[in-house]
Amino acid sequence: HLATKGAPRSYDGWFSVFSSVPCGRRAFSSLIGVIAPYTASIGATLQEVSASSVTASMPDRPWLRNPFSSVHAIALANLGELTTGIAVLSALQGLKSVRGIPVAVNTSYEKKARGTVTCTCSVASVLEALRDVQEPCRKPIEGVLTNAKGERVAVCSVVWAFSLKVKQKGENAAAT
Repeated sequence: HLATKGAPRSYDGWFSVFSSVPCGRRAFSSLIGVIAPYTASIGATLQEVSASSVTASMPDRPWLRNPFSSVHAIALANLGELTTGIAVLSALQGLKSVRGIPVAVNTSYEKKARGTVTCTCSVASVLEALRDVQEPCRKPIEGVLTNAKGERVAVCSVVWAFSLKVKQKGENAAAT
């Protein structure tokens, strides 16, 4: 069984395995698309995944464009939601007693996006705050989207609701 023979148990661990082989990043990103089919529609590739940050990029494709010859606003929001989501889920894997769910998404558009768009998200400061969480709380997680020139084109803010996991009936401390 893979889980007992040293196989990775986290997003960043699996990403590390996949990214060590040719086309591995694309394959890993495609697997994420199988789990979240709507996300697959933008063709994003995860470039970096760690326990506290994620970088993903989206190529400029004709079907992602709007009538103004720029990347559609919802494609940008989708990239931001993907990046922030993987960042939070990666962080939560290290916090076995905390769970989270996105409850709001807001994307602010700063300029027309053309060409490959990259989104970066760091959750290091939120991760520290969640280590001591005792009561339910909400935290905004931001992904910054830039074009190939490094210019900010949008910021996606996803509000996550965090709380302690509730033990299920019959669950003991060894199972968590």
